[in-house]
Amino acid sequence: MIPYATVEEASVTLGRNLTSFETVWFDYSATKEVMKTFLVFLPPVQLVSYPLIQMIEIRSGLPLPSCFEIIAQLVVYFLVEDYTNYWIHRLLHCKWGYEKIHRIHHEYTTPVGYAAPYAHWAEVLVLGIPTLLGPAIAPGHMVTFWLWLALRQIEAIETHSGYDFPWSLAKYIPFYGGAEFHDYHHYVGGKSQSNFASVFTYCDYIYGTDKGYRFQKKLLQQ
Repeated sequence: MIPYATVEEASVTLGRNLTSFETVWFDYSATKEVMKTFLVFLPPVQLVSYPLIQMIEIRSGLPLPSCFEIIAQLVVYFLVEDYTNYWIHRLLHCKWGYEKIHRIHHEYTTPVGYAAPYAHWAEVLVLGIPTLLGPAIAPGHMVTFWLWLALRQIEAIETHSGYDFPWSLAKYIPFYGGAEFHDYHHYVGGKSQSNFASVFTYCDYIYGTDKGYRFQKKLLQQ
């Protein structure tokens, strides 16, 4: 890995701005880290996933689930994932967890969609627990499971996109975080003890870990 957390840090160390080619190379080096995670560490997880799916009794036959069943289970999955992810994410911001694992994800101080999967392999595995916990608690059909995984990835990319789109769900769903909410978490960086939510913001509100964000937002609105 290139020994600089950000392009700005590399520029300061070199005493000049990076050339266009150097910036591309910096991003390419980051890409290699992500690809190493997906090519080396995730295939064994995928091999284990089949007996795991059988163990938690996710069905794949007929009948297919009704729309009501799919929506109800997706709501459960999002709530379970969000609450569990909040506490694991918060734990990763302790001194050891941040320095050894989570620091890599925070190399993007102004995230883009690509930053969503950019993380240490251990973080990818650990944060997979909240994703699978909902289906383990309320197992459904494989169609629902696939839809859940797709929606969770789309949400993660949108949250890291850096764009507060006019059609963002944050404008229509109460306590939905979105890109603006998560941008503050990356902006504060390693010192951040704020905005740990993955999807909804109720945990940050209940446990008081969104006070800095709300204070800054209030100042910007004045």
